Amino acid sequence: MLTHIKQWLEPPHFEGDEEKNRVARLMNTLGLYFALLLAAAAAIFIPFFATDKIAAGIIIAILTMLYIVSRYLVNRGQLKLGGSIIVFGAWAIFQGMAFFSGGVNSPVSITVVAMSIIIGLLIDITVGSVIVLLSILVELGLAILQTNQYPLPQILHFTPLATWFWFTLALGFVYGTVNVVTRNLQSALNSAHKENERRKNLEDQLRYQSSHDVLTGIYNRLFFSAELERLERSREFPISFVIVDVDGLKIINDTQGHTKGDELLQHTASVLRSVFRDGDVVARIGGDEFAVLLPATDSATMEQIVSRVKERLVEEIFKHPDMSVKLSLGASTAEKGTVVESFKLADQRMYADKAAHKSNKSYSSTS
Repeated sequence: MLTHIKQWLEPPHFEGDEEKNRVARLMNTLGLYFALLLAAAAAIFIPFFATDKIAAGIIIAILTMLYIVSRYLVNRGQLKLGGSIIVFGAWAIFQGMAFFSGGVNSPVSITVVAMSIIIGLLIDITVGSVIVLLSILVELGLAILQTNQYPLPQILHFTPLATWFWFTLALGFVYGTVNVVTRNLQSALNSAHKENERRKNLEDQLRYQSSHDVLTGIYNRLFFSAELERLERSREFPISFVIVDVDGLKIINDTQGHTKGDELLQHTASVLRSVFRDGDVVARIGGDEFAVLLPATDSATMEQIVSRVKERLVEEIFKHPDMSVKLSLGASTAEKGTVVESFKLADQRMYADKAAHKSNKSYSSTS
C-alpha cells in the first residue's frame, strides 16, 4: 500500500524528454498543494457551514474527483490536460478561500495572487483565459440570480459578488501579465540557447578544421606535430611510425589535371584509414606525403601492419584499376631514445623505398 501511495505522489518520469520531466515536476508539486488545500477545505468549511453542509460536501467531492482525474492524466503523460484540471481546481479553492474570508482585504488574497503567478508560469494563455472566463461567468450568473432575488446558499453571502468579480479580473490581469513576461523570457532564452548552439557548432567546426586536412578529412600536419611533441614528452614507448608517399602524383596532376590528383589523394587517405586502427594518428603532412603514428606499437606489430598496407594496395589495383594507388613506405619503431629521431628514420626509409621503386629494385621498408 505504501509503495503505491509513494508512486502516486512522485512525479512521472519520461525518458529522454527533460522539458516534459520539468513540467511534470511542477505539476506534481502544484497537485500536492491542491490535495493539502482540499483537505484543509474539507476540515474547515464543511463543519463551519452548518446550514450548508450538503452544498459544501458536493463542492469538496467535485474538487476531489478533479484532483484524482488530474493526477491520473499527469501520470499518463497528458500534462497539458491534467495540469489544466489541477490549475482549475486550485484556482477554485483559492478563490473560495478569498471569498469566504473577506475578499481583497483578506491576507488570503496574497496567496491567491501567488496562485495566479504560478498559473502564469505553468499554463498557456488559452487554458488560463478559459479558467478566468469561467470564473467570471459563474460570478456574473450568481450576481444575476441575486439581483432577481433568487435564494442563494448561505455560503455565498460572505463577500459582495461585485467585489469578488473585480477581484477575479485583477487576478486574471496578474495571470496574463506573468504569462506574457514568462513567454517572452522563454523566447529570449530559446534564442540565446540557439545562439550558443550555433557558436558551439562554429567552434567545433573551427577546431575540426584546425586539426584536419580539408581535402582528405584526416589529421593535418599541425595536429600530427602536436601529437609528436606530446609523445616526445611522455616517453611512452614503444612508438612506431609509418611514412607514406604517393608515387607519381605530379605526373597525374600534369597529365590528367589536379582534380584527378585530388581524387587519388582522397582515395589514398581512405585506404590508410581502413588499414590502421582507430587509436592510430593518420595524417597528411605534405602535398603527397602521409604519416601514421602508432602509440604502444612494437616493431613486430608495426611490420604486420605494413604488410597489411601492401596487401591492401594489391587489392586496390584489382578493384580500382583506374585509381590504383602506388605508395612508397618507410617505417621505424622507437623502443627508447627520442621519438623525433625514429620519425626521421622512417622518413629516410620511405625515400629509400621511393628510390628503389624508380630503379625497380627491391627494398625492405622496415629494415
